[in-house]
Amino acid sequence: MSDPKLSKETATEQLEILLDYYDIDDSDFIDDETGEVSPAVASIKRKLIKALSKGRLELEFDDNGQFTGYVFQHLEGTYKKLESPVKYKKLGGAAKVATKEAGENNKYGKVYALMGSLCGFGSAAMIKLDGPDSLAMENLGLLFLLA
Repeated sequence: MSDPKLSKETATEQLEILLDYYDIDDSDFIDDETGEVSPAVASIKRKLIKALSKGRLELEFDDNGQFTGYVFQHLEGTYKKLESPVKYKKLGGAAKVATKEAGENNKYGKVYALMGSLCGFGSAAMIKLDGPDSLAMENLGLLFLLA
């Protein structure tokens, strides 16, 4: 893997690739009162652009430059049972079903269950993340919950 740090412009382009891959469109999240993208979704996008530009998150591309659906997270901290980079698989049914364990109204429980399923380490490993590692994982998970 090359140096994962990106310019803000390239990070923004990569976020758009990720959004397009999962058919997540800003028009689905327009606030009726303001006519703007909801502040929560805008915040998630800003934080993901920052995580991509700082090299905390990295999209995987094949030899033809096509996004594979895999996202890597380069960890700043050291955690038992987690090696950097953490590879998150493509979002699919098994990961979505894993969110049921968190309960209907537990947004962050769903994020941790989803991301734990996508990387294969389970939510217990994700709970151990902290600081920028936790924030990058949480915002990616929140984005995936929108898909």
